[in-house]
Amino acid sequence: MSNDYNIFEKILFVFTTINNPHLVLFDKLGVSKNILYRTYSGVKFITRSRTSDINEAISILSGKEYPESILAISSKKNPIVIDAGAHIGLFSLFVTLINHSAKVYAIEPYEKNIGRLNINMNLNKIKGVKILHYALSDKKGIARLWYSGNKFDMATISLSRKRKEEEYLIVKSETLRGIISRNYIEIIDVLKMDIEGLEYKVIKKDIKQVVGKVKRLLIEYHTDSDSKMREKIIDLLVKNNFRIIFEHRHILGFLNESLNKS
Repeated sequence: MSNDYNIFEKILFVFTTINNPHLVLFDKLGVSKNILYRTYSGVKFITRSRTSDINEAISILSGKEYPESILAISSKKNPIVIDAGAHIGLFSLFVTLINHSAKVYAIEPYEKNIGRLNINMNLNKIKGVKILHYALSDKKGIARLWYSGNKFDMATISLSRKRKEEEYLIVKSETLRGIISRNYIEIIDVLKMDIEGLEYKVIKKDIKQVVGKVKRLLIEYHTDSDSKMREKIIDLLVKNNFRIIFEHRHILGFLNESLNKS
């Protein structure tokens, strides 16, 4: 969970989201390697102890990270959602909780996350999530996925974000255009992107697909390699008929006015 929250807010989020909050202490102390949590809404999920898994889970499943009102899919029939940078499936779980008929494409390149993602979908008997074992990129092919220790939510193929101490794996990469074409996707109700530094490049590369197919776009941007990244993303999307409707921490939400005309 972000350091933007004070300790009292973090505790509140834990106790209002998790049905077995005492396990967070076991998680942080590393008493058990894997922790099975339950939320008050009935979602089950497994995290790896002494990692950021539980922080991400509480941020997302509490609705603080991506408010339900911004997604606007609760009353839609079979909405299409792309979860790019799916990690262990937390956003995908949140989407299917809001709308059981949702079809989610969960894009995740890191094998150690894919395993937990599968477990979390099976725990909740979710069939509407299709896992795509790729790194979303501005280039199709193969890429080096840089990772470090137990920072499972920070693996990246962005050279500008990698650090010297990190190791890497070779993974497949695919463009947004390629994923849309390969899966015969006509319209995307929500595209969520948290791909550790490549968000702007992916959007710029396939801006025609974004403009023509994406109704709502949620982007977690990163400024460690470019302090003006927020402004660049906003400028690109506003020029292409998107309107900013949400901002929280490093997350921007946009509405495609061309595809959301009343």
